[in-house]
Amino acid sequence: MKKLVSLLLVAMMALSLVPAMAAEEPIEIIVGCKSFGNGWPKTLEEDFMYQKILEETGVSWKLVLIDDYWAKMGQRIAGNDIPDVFFIDADHQYDYVEEDVMLNLDPYIENELKPVFDFLADTNRAPYLVNGSLYSLPRMYSTGTGSGTKSQWGLFVRQDWLDALQLEVPTDINSLYAVAKAFSENDPDGNGVDDTYGISGGSGIRGFHVIGMCFDFAFENYFVERDGKITNSLLSPGAVDALTWAKKFVDEGLMDPDIMTTTGTNNAIAGKVGLHMISWPGMAKQYAKDNIAAVNPNAKWIVTGPLNNEIGDIDYMYPYDGVGGGDSYALCADLEDEPEKLAAVFKVLNYLASEEGSYLTMFGLEDYHWSMVDGKPVMNPDEAIKSQANYISTYQIFSRVEMPYLLSKFPEAEPEFQYTMSINQYQYLNSLVVPPEGMFLNDMNAYITNQLAAFVYGDREISQAEYDKFLGELDSLYGFNDYVKTATEQLNAYGYGVAK
Repeated sequence: MKKLVSLLLVAMMALSLVPAMAAEEPIEIIVGCKSFGNGWPKTLEEDFMYQKILEETGVSWKLVLIDDYWAKMGQRIAGNDIPDVFFIDADHQYDYVEEDVMLNLDPYIENELKPVFDFLADTNRAPYLVNGSLYSLPRMYSTGTGSGTKSQWGLFVRQDWLDALQLEVPTDINSLYAVAKAFSENDPDGNGVDDTYGISGGSGIRGFHVIGMCFDFAFENYFVERDGKITNSLLSPGAVDALTWAKKFVDEGLMDPDIMTTTGTNNAIAGKVGLHMISWPGMAKQYAKDNIAAVNPNAKWIVTGPLNNEIGDIDYMYPYDGVGGGDSYALCADLEDEPEKLAAVFKVLNYLASEEGSYLTMFGLEDYHWSMVDGKPVMNPDEAIKSQANYISTYQIFSRVEMPYLLSKFPEAEPEFQYTMSINQYQYLNSLVVPPEGMFLNDMNAYITNQLAAFVYGDREISQAEYDKFLGELDSLYGFNDYVKTATEQLNAYGYGVAK
């Protein structure tokens, strides 16, 4: 009897351990984020993405918002409180590698992270390399036919205003001027009030790109490949012509007066401008179409561009990062000494790179937010259910396969995004450039914006001599010539600007 009681006690004790073992806390991975998506859940219980990843991997993949990101990350580094996985950009990755903050991923590419790199396929790794080694996770911006996608900007035009004034869609700088002038002066909305402008765009000096692109000129500091060589956008032979035309538009009141301080979209929706240079979501997503219709049900916006290049180069629409670099995520170097946590990170990354995981980060929960129909994801038409997944892009560590995503999420905007992804955009290579040591790049870029605005708004004479003087100032104040030389050498090493 005693033996039986003893056996029963042992069995009961064993059973009592089962809940304790089942309740064992999962390994927690902190993911430091610079920003969150729209409608971010208030609690982890409400975060279905967190719960699904926990269910599938057994890992607590906890995204944490770090306000004032770079300052707070500096404090975390000093206090040895670095997130396990964290947001990184091209401007900081070199410093972080030198400070031994980021884990070298090279030893893990072929084995532990093989599913990730199979998923990334031909995604360009070059922008994420430091001293020849990979320290951050490449991000896939793919159209479905290869890595790298366009900026998806276009020139949106009020077709109903064109019709009212018997005008054609602009195709070059002269017709752009003619249409903008008519939209500003000929009462295109028929309300009898002088309350319209020709062109708006976003944001700031970038609103003038629609003019600059006609002369292969960008109103910013970009490195590009032209005639088989590396040059800078500010050195374009069309610079003075672009500035001259931009000033003409400003002087004649054809530009949105708020263009330097806003994106211009509010004025476009309000019916104040008839030409708007912007990425398609601001004008073609359903919420944008609804906002436009609420103000003016008869407004009809179409997308066009690029305009003809006046100096004989390719027709370009808007600058975009042609090598796909910039923002990414890195792993904390300390994980090398914590094999269990490192394995947990790999487990989640590989899950997010799987078909199931990637669909989760693009669309949400299958058979709730979306369902597979004839081999294609179709979103639940219930707006309340769809809106629950507005925040999930923050979980897209590697970004996404763009075209299937857009086709499923925004079928109402298919003509616009198909068009903007098909046209030539102005490809720059800055993500591969490391400025010379001691160069104050942010200060130089701010000076460039300030002085280009001075040319356009009449505070500085527009002439070749004065523009050359401006370039000389960039060199004397910031070492621009050395910057161009350094960038050329670095880009040549990547195979850009050299004989193929």
